[in-house]
Amino acid sequence: MQESRKKCRKVTCPPGPPGRDGLPGRDGAPGKDGIPGQDGAPGPKGEVGPQGPPGTQGKLGTQRRWKQCDHNHINSDIDVGKVMECTFNKASPNTYLRVVYMGNLRIGGCTNCCMRWFITFNDIECAIPALIDAIVYQNVNLYIVRPVNIEGHCTGMGSGLVRVGLHVGQCYGFGIFDAYTGWISVSRIIIEEVEPPVA
Repeated sequence: MQESRKKCRKVTCPPGPPGRDGLPGRDGAPGKDGIPGQDGAPGPKGEVGPQGPPGTQGKLGTQRRWKQCDHNHINSDIDVGKVMECTFNKASPNTYLRVVYMGNLRIGGCTNCCMRWFITFNDIECAIPALIDAIVYQNVNLYIVRPVNIEGHCTGMGSGLVRVGLHVGQCYGFGIFDAYTGWISVSRIIIEEVEPPVA
């Protein structure tokens, strides 16, 4: 054996078989963050896209649109017909008009009698949602002046100028009696454009 080793020292020996893999090394220490890069140059401006479809119609704004017409000492003795009128410029065909009449009414010189006061829009009574009216009835011969409010909402008229009127006439099933509207005080019609009611 010693002789063969001695011989290998004197001449080149063939390579031996590969050794076994060593054990995995330990993880290295974490590296430091690099310096942040600079922003790139702006890209070229793109072409203008096609126009989109029209949007839906917006709702009526929060600004209130209203008007008040005052009549001082109107003292109207009309028994059938229009007593007073107030014009209003309606902005949208889809909105409602809220109308209020405030003033004095009376009938007199009769027994078991009735008269009716009602609101019209361009001389037509409200159909949607209902009539806006009030009646005065009495069964004794008196002349009593009563302060009243006649109020309601109406739709169905388009946008533009609307003539809102207060009319007087006979009650259903009664004749025509001595009616009086006003009398030494202010009578007024108040109009306001409002959104449709909630469902």
